[in-house]
Amino acid sequence: RKSTDGSVIMHTTGTVSGIHKPIPMSDKALNSFVISAMDAKRLYADLKNAPEKMISFLGMNMSWVYAMVDMLHTSLAFGMELVCIPFGVTNPRYAEAIEDCGINILFTSLAFLDTWNKTMPDIDLSKVKIVFMGGTYVSPEAKKQFNDYLRSCGSPARIINGYGLSEMCGACIIAPSDRTDDAIGYPLPGFKVKIYSEDEKKFYDLSDGQHTGVLYLSSPTMSSGRLDDTVFFELEKVDGEEYFNTHDL
Repeated sequence: RKSTDGSVIMHTTGTVSGIHKPIPMSDKALNSFVISAMDAKRLYADLKNAPEKMISFLGMNMSWVYAMVDMLHTSLAFGMELVCIPFGVTNPRYAEAIEDCGINILFTSLAFLDTWNKTMPDIDLSKVKIVFMGGTYVSPEAKKQFNDYLRSCGSPARIINGYGLSEMCGACIIAPSDRTDDAIGYPLPGFKVKIYSEDEKKFYDLSDGQHTGVLYLSSPTMSSGRLDDTVFFELEKVDGEEYFNTHDL
């Protein structure tokens, strides 16, 4: 088999449709995401000052792309220490583990955020330096509320919002922590973006200026959508290259 062939089948988190759709991923896609993340760490101000000894925890189902690729595979490639908490963020003592284990990098989701917004555990988060938020849309109001909570617990971290897709190995676009609006941010290194204007029936690059339309993405991290003779989803050819249609405006 080739490095571009599907080597593992993971699943979406189901946050959009409620269905955990299968996603075949190749070795090349998984490792390309690590390379993109390493380049991002050198380029993005929010990531340049990451702790020398990075400690995170596994808080989600490992069959989900966000958990397997972003939280586990990439974290290990960075040499992070990972804490395994049974049942992840559904464990009633997960907040204690964050404090007791000295976790300084958090990968979060809206479900995680909702839990904290309801319970607001009174813990020392002064060691938490970076907080990634992905999985689904988070409003500026919710982001501010959680940032205020982090500050009240002694953490200097502010949420780094991410837009991602399981079909692309997770995070694709991240917004700087100082953004307080609905912007989804800047593409990670290696990601190509096109905007399709349904009115004009035309594709635009980001360099073409501001346009409204459907978001198309391409990168070496992209799933082929196929495993042997089984087709899970189709990619689209745009200017001779394969792109994934996100169906998002």
